[in-house]
This record gives sequence, C-alpha cells and structure tokens, in this order.
Amino acid sequence: MAFNTSQPNGESPAWPAPHDWMLVDAADPIYVDRVVGDLTDITGTQSGKALLRRIFLSRHAVSIVHAAATDPPNAWVRPGSARATGGTQTGSDALIAYDPADWPSQAYPGSPPSDAVLFALLTDACRLAEGDELAMGEAASVSLLFDSAEVARYRTERGHE
Repeated sequence: MAFNTSQPNGESPAWPAPHDWMLVDAADPIYVDRVVGDLTDITGTQSGKALLRRIFLSRHAVSIVHAAATDPPNAWVRPGSARATGGTQTGSDALIAYDPADWPSQAYPGSPPSDAVLFALLTDACRLAEGDELAMGEAASVSLLFDSAEVARYRTERGHE
C-alpha cells in the first residue's frame, strides 16, 4: 500500500506519485491503520514535512513492515536495494521494521511514543536514501537515534517533550 502523500510539503497531492516512495505492509489492516496514523502525525509538523520531502526527493523508497514480535520490543532500519538515481546520485531504498503497538514500551520506561519512533527510523531511512551509511554494531546506539537534534525538534513540535 502506498501512503498517499506525494508532496509532503503540504501542497495538494498529485497522484499517482512519479515513484512509489512510501510503502506500508498491507497484510494486516489494523497495522496499516496504526502506521498511517503515525505518518499522519508526522506530516502535521514542520520537521516531519521536511523529512518526508527529503525522502521523496531522494527518489528512493521506504518500505515499512510489521516487526516480528520480540521481548523486549525492537525496531530497526536496514538498506533495501542500492540503486543509482538520475545517473549520478546513489543511495538506497530502506526497509523499516517496527510495530506502533510496541511504543511506548513497558520494557523501556520513558521510551518515546510510536510516532516519534517512526520519525527517528525515517531519519535513518533518509540518510540511506541520500547515500549516507548508518552506524552498525556498538556504534549504533539507541540513544544516538532518539537523541538527535532532528528527533528532539520533532518531539518538541508534537508536545512529547
């Protein structure tokens, strides 16, 4: 299912988009509803619109899939297929695995709500789309993801701080 917001800057959407850029696993309608709800919250902020616009302009796709149940819950981003865009720019599609029902997590007191988790994951997906590499292993700290200036600005705009 493609999330119908081909122009995340608030202008009237022109559908169909020139490319599928935001895809949500449609196997479970309740999951889709929760993810689209989080995406709607994200588009309601200036930082969310700016982030989604960057992803859209990268001409790479972000696929959001239902994360397998884990205890404690987890969410992650990984590169999709690497491909060149426009002949010069490289980057990667991204795959996000998360379940909005897991956040905020009882296992992590003070963990962010699901829309803030998705926003943080989208910032990493955007980095992949723009050709940056993500930290892996010990360098990939959850606090680095959630404590970034972009995520802090988003959380403030949403009233989470």
